[in-house]
Amino acid sequence: LQSTEKGEPSAMEALTRTHPLSSERIQNAEAELAGKAATGTRSTPEFDRLVRILREKEKAQEKHQQARQRKGGEGLALVDEAIRMDPTQAPFFATRSLLRPGTQEGRTDAETAVRLDPGLYEAQLSLGLATGDAQAFLKAAALWPSNPEAPLRLGQIAEKQGRRDEASDWFARAAQLGSRDAESAWLRLNPSGRCRAARFRATSGRLPARARRRGRSQHR
Repeated sequence: LQSTEKGEPSAMEALTRTHPLSSERIQNAEAELAGKAATGTRSTPEFDRLVRILREKEKAQEKHQQARQRKGGEGLALVDEAIRMDPTQAPFFATRSLLRPGTQEGRTDAETAVRLDPGLYEAQLSLGLATGDAQAFLKAAALWPSNPEAPLRLGQIAEKQGRRDEASDWFARAAQLGSRDAESAWLRLNPSGRCRAARFRATSGRLPARARRRGRSQHR
C-alpha cells in the first residue's frame, strides 16, 4: 500500500490498531472494505487479501476466547496459536502471561502486553501479577474501578510491607466491590469489626463506617 511506503498507517493498521480486536470489529471492517471495493476505491485483489487477513485475525480471536476458558497446557496451546496467527493483540499476551505464573516468560508476555496497549486493564493486571509492581495494579484499578482484583492485590502488597492501615483500606475497597477474599483479609486486620461486617453483608454491602471513612480519605 502506498500509505505504508509513506510511513502512514496502512488500511490494515487503521482497521485493526484498536485493542482488543473483536469479531464485531472484524465484520465491520469487512463491510467497509466491501463497500470500497464496490465503488472501485480498492482493487479486488487488495480487497480479497485484506479480507483473508481479517478472517485470520477473527480465528485468532476465537482461539484466544477458548484459551481464556481453559487452564494449564490446553489453554497455553490455544493462546500460543492465537499469537502465532496475530502477534499484535495485547490481550493475547496478557492471557498467556496469566497462564505462565511465576516465570520469566510470563513476565515478558506481560511487558509485551503493556507495550502493545498500556491502556488495557488486562495488560496492567498481568504485569502486576508477574512482577508484584504496585504501580501496575494502581493503573489497573484506575482502568477498571469496579473490579476488585487490583485493590485486593494492593492490599496484599501493603500488608506484606507492614502498612496495615493502608492494607485495610485497600481490602475495604475490594470488599465493597464484591471480593470475599478481601472481606476475609479486612476482618483479619480488624477483628473488632466482625459484627459490623456481618451487618453490611446482610444489607446493602456497605462496609463499616470506619473503613468507608478511610477509603474516602485514601482516594481524595
